[in-house]
Amino acid sequence: SGGGDFSEAPYQPALQQISDIIDRGANVPAAAKRECVERLLDTARRQGYTTGKWMVFLEPGVADAAWAAIARATATGELGCSAKVAPTGAGPDELVREAVVCCVYVRDFDERAELQRVLRALMALMAPLQVPVTAGFKPDAFTMLGIDGKQNRWRLPTTVHSVAEALAWDVAPAPPAPGTQQDPIELDG
Repeated sequence: SGGGDFSEAPYQPALQQISDIIDRGANVPAAAKRECVERLLDTARRQGYTTGKWMVFLEPGVADAAWAAIARATATGELGCSAKVAPTGAGPDELVREAVVCCVYVRDFDERAELQRVLRALMALMAPLQVPVTAGFKPDAFTMLGIDGKQNRWRLPTTVHSVAEALAWDVAPAPPAPGTQQDPIELDG
């Protein structure tokens, strides 16, 4: 899961290889980036730090309604294992002017059926509000390491699965979350 203490040290050898390339003034080859990402994910697996999230950016006009729907669906097991929305930064009497990010979490980034199930449910939930789900899937280890759009000194991709990629996976549907499965209907024969 991702709930324990996070230690950056085990990730440093993979990141240092990328830093060394950058320090030489060279472009980081795509193959080196892919290898680094795989090494980071392997380290996360060994640490048991496998949570990650689908992200959706909510514009001020729909943020409250979208968050209410996401929170309700998370509580009933229709979405991932948890969800959160970023604070707006606006005071109580100020208008919110910028989009806020909402994260819908999945316990294990290797469980493709669950990643796809949660993504499809999130997209269905956001469709009536006309909120597109376009950001990829980001492991929590990447967040903890600072691999994001603002301070990504390693020039690595900030997500490991695009929405289009995840929707194209040929996976058996993930079973419903505990407590949401309906009883089978019995027909008299």
